[in-house]
Amino acid sequence: MRGSIAMAVAAVLILAAAVRAQQPVIPPGYTAYRISGPGISGVPPLPFRIEGDRLVAPEGSLVSVTASALTADRVRLSLVTPDGPATFVGLRDGEAFAGFLLQEGEQRWAMPMTFVPAGQETALAPDTGLLGSGEGVSRVEIVPANVTLRSNEQRAFVARVYDESGAEVADADVEWFAFGGTITEEGDFHALNAGERQVVALVNGTAIGTTTVIVEEPAITSLTVWPEVPSRLAVGSRVVLEVDALTAIGRWDLDPAVVLESSAPSVVGVEGWTLAALSPGRAQVTLSAGEARESWSIEVVAASGALSITGVPTGAVRTGDVVRLGTTVADAVPLWAVAEAGAEVWPDGAFVAERAGTYTVLATLGDEVAEARVAVESRGLSGRIRIQGHGTNVGTYTSDLWPQSGYVYVGTHQANQLRTYDVSDPTSPVLTDSQAFDARVVNDVKVSEDGKWLVATREGASDRRNGILVFSLSDPSHPELVSEYTETLTSGVHNVFWVGSLVYAVNDGTGDLHIIDVSDPASPREVGRWGLPVEGRSLHDVWVQEGVAYLSYLRDGLVIVDVG
Repeated sequence: MRGSIAMAVAAVLILAAAVRAQQPVIPPGYTAYRISGPGISGVPPLPFRIEGDRLVAPEGSLVSVTASALTADRVRLSLVTPDGPATFVGLRDGEAFAGFLLQEGEQRWAMPMTFVPAGQETALAPDTGLLGSGEGVSRVEIVPANVTLRSNEQRAFVARVYDESGAEVADADVEWFAFGGTITEEGDFHALNAGERQVVALVNGTAIGTTTVIVEEPAITSLTVWPEVPSRLAVGSRVVLEVDALTAIGRWDLDPAVVLESSAPSVVGVEGWTLAALSPGRAQVTLSAGEARESWSIEVVAASGALSITGVPTGAVRTGDVVRLGTTVADAVPLWAVAEAGAEVWPDGAFVAERAGTYTVLATLGDEVAEARVAVESRGLSGRIRIQGHGTNVGTYTSDLWPQSGYVYVGTHQANQLRTYDVSDPTSPVLTDSQAFDARVVNDVKVSEDGKWLVATREGASDRRNGILVFSLSDPSHPELVSEYTETLTSGVHNVFWVGSLVYAVNDGTGDLHIIDVSDPASPREVGRWGLPVEGRSLHDVWVQEGVAYLSYLRDGLVIVDVG
């Protein structure tokens, strides 16, 4: 897993905003505030207004303010963000604020953040030193301080709080957060990604203490090599390796620091990531990284016969067709190349062109070079897309949608709504229904295979009970809510997929795929779940087809699960 958790959280805020293409409307009487911090980009200005010692936001805003306290130089806010309840503690410079957003929930993270009115500038910056004192608190010490941990190691932290007289406070209210890594409510920090991290303690809701944690690079536990290394190679062959390493925290390192060695360099030479067959004989080739090791015994034989390319088509192929090329020399692994732009040939001899034309393919084996010409014609699938109609969505942003039998069902950001459009005339979509629910975001919408039922997801509910909503489509122009399921999906559901009587739901909190039985739509129930067995996993999307679930695990890539 690369990058800090804080950067990933910033990406969540960007996703929740989902408005790179347009700016939100700032209601009259409110000021547009720019939000900035590490990793934050593309978030639109948000509306706030200062009323005496309070900061308020308009109803339906992406970030709402449930409580606030402003002084001449300090600010404390209780917020509801797309990721759930949060606290902001910071410094004040006129109408500008700089401090730390402290997000609650299963992932308790801290993020430096600045709120500045659009068009204004401020020299104010998040500063834990200036925020280290508060009401009844003169300073906060985190113990142990400035530690180094191995990746996947856990450490318990304690906050020592002192009052104005210098006496230690025994019953201070301490809340724990982390800028990178994960931490529990009790202060147990779990180191994951390598780099510099921060453990943050919020004391009595006003003072902040921090300490730095250096997380070492995780050990590599296994290596995966592509392509398969042949046991016999003809002289002149060159095998270009790609190496991925699995670390102790279950993450792939795609650029690992490894050592590649040959027991007989005159037989099999090592040139960076390439094995070069130089002369007849045997060699043991070893790839290692820490305790992880792979080894191959390779016999190099003399090249037999003249080099030429086989598998060349007699006529033209189409763009996108894969042509499997080879050579007349047994056990040869040549270096392949295409002289012209618009096509590519892979190390195994697979050729494919993106543009029509005639291409020169080269195969190099030692000092010999063979070439062949491959003619490619257009696949004939080009065309133009023309907009037929536009269903406006004034005042909010659309998320996911699902078309069904002349209707399109659309989720929304910020507006908490499911919207139904009649698109029987594609040139003139008509909004037939708009239903609001307790959710900052209705992110995904899916319809059952028989077209009789609809499920919508919820994120950011004010009562923190999100889950899914099930609707009847007996009147497709006006979906009717028949049930909701929140029991095991309180953290929020980002995406779903409906197959038969099962809904596969992506749980924001657990990072798992939860399987919900909706054979009785009025009484959904969970019947199973599956999660990638790594710490800090984050599941983003799911698609199920022919008994196979394809899971988008963000930093952990594509995971394919048999659900048949």
